[in-house]
Amino acid sequence: MSDAEATALLASWLRADTFRWQCLQTVRDALPVQAWLAAGFIRNLVWDHQHGYLQPTALQDIDVIYLDAAQLSPAQDHHYETLLAAQLAAAWQVRNQARMAARQQHAPYPDCASAIRHWPETATCYAVRVDADKQLHWLAPLGWAPLFAAEVVRNPLFAGGDAIWQQRLQQKMWQQRWPQLRLST
Repeated sequence: MSDAEATALLASWLRADTFRWQCLQTVRDALPVQAWLAAGFIRNLVWDHQHGYLQPTALQDIDVIYLDAAQLSPAQDHHYETLLAAQLAAAWQVRNQARMAARQQHAPYPDCASAIRHWPETATCYAVRVDADKQLHWLAPLGWAPLFAAEVVRNPLFAGGDAIWQQRLQQKMWQQRWPQLRLST
């Protein structure tokens, strides 16, 4: 599948998903920074469609990312979560990727695409936002193939170690929700 085909398919799925579309608009309208919806927001959408689910599986949280090297306080993330929750009741989880780089002892990320490039599994390294003209913008630093492969593969750039990787696989219970997934342990 080409990049254009992947983003066209994802765009049609997002536009048809009322809740996800509301989330995109809420992030665009409520936050004073350019922010992206990431990780399970996109990954779960694809896996649900691959499994033929007519109703989307519930999102345990809604990952919102942004990059602001001048404001590294976790209090800012909590403030943004409050702003979002005031507009749409959901389990918002906002994280400044500049702060995450420092926490992970990585060199500063120049942008959000560089940040998500280091996330644990390749099928999670995606983000989307909508602009005022309702155009979708995408981050896919590893390309679209890992997302559509229906496989959970450890990202070689993930520096968390084997124990954290195994714990993550157990906690997420992805194969119970999406039994056709293949786990690479």
